[in-house]
Amino acid sequence: MSVRAPAVAGAFYPGEAETLRRAVLGYMDAALAQPGWQPLSGLRALVVPHAGYAYSGRIAGLAYAQLRAMHEPPRRVVLIGPSHHQRFAGVAACTHDAWRTPLGEMPVCKPSGDVERCAVHFNDNAHALEHSLEVQVPFLQVLPRVPEVLPLLYGRHDEHALGDVEEVAREQLAEWTVLIVSTDLSHFASESEARELDQRTLAHLLELSVEKLLDSGDACGLLGMAALAHLAREGQWAPHLLGYTTSAEASKDASRVVGYAAVAFTGQPAAAPTHCQAP
Repeated sequence: MSVRAPAVAGAFYPGEAETLRRAVLGYMDAALAQPGWQPLSGLRALVVPHAGYAYSGRIAGLAYAQLRAMHEPPRRVVLIGPSHHQRFAGVAACTHDAWRTPLGEMPVCKPSGDVERCAVHFNDNAHALEHSLEVQVPFLQVLPRVPEVLPLLYGRHDEHALGDVEEVAREQLAEWTVLIVSTDLSHFASESEARELDQRTLAHLLELSVEKLLDSGDACGLLGMAALAHLAREGQWAPHLLGYTTSAEASKDASRVVGYAAVAFTGQPAAAPTHCQAP
């Protein structure tokens, strides 16, 4: 059995199991305890940040609390995020059977459907050091029913790559599946500038405007957000902004910040389940 070792445990998130479990459950519990919190019906997709938990864990907890509260938990979660270390065409899946974190091993499945048509290739090297998907896994490992996870990375940020990401995501959508798009927002502007940039980006996402996102959005995972906006438009999914902050909340430094948001999408599920396949 092939298992991916954690790359950022002890750096982006706690490296000790019980500390990590308390952290991710604590972020979700804090979300559930907010006045007026209520679960959304028909959860189809989430946008979540991928910074260190000290900076973005609270916002990620707002998203994963919705996943935790689902009446019928997902059997599969498709993770889509940007590669920060490699550039490559198409979308990179991995050959691993599981990903390991301090909480144990998370079962990993392979893409289903016509993967060649969708420009999917298997590239374990692209996943080896990447944090954008790994930091999501501990949140999934503490759900009432642990789903299979399908990790997918994109390594380019052009119009052709957008088409690849959209096609791959569309191919994987099915009943009992939730799509999670990993992205932070603006990087290293001042607090006031970042909030202005992020407000614009989030407004475009909530309008499901692919064109405006690509024209004036600001996010490291902008391609994933644009692909999700297109899928949401096709599926008539409704977006819900769950929360927003910047790194200044944790660092107290407002001179150079990164923005973080959680957004949920709700709508009708696909007609029939899709099952994972071996490579």
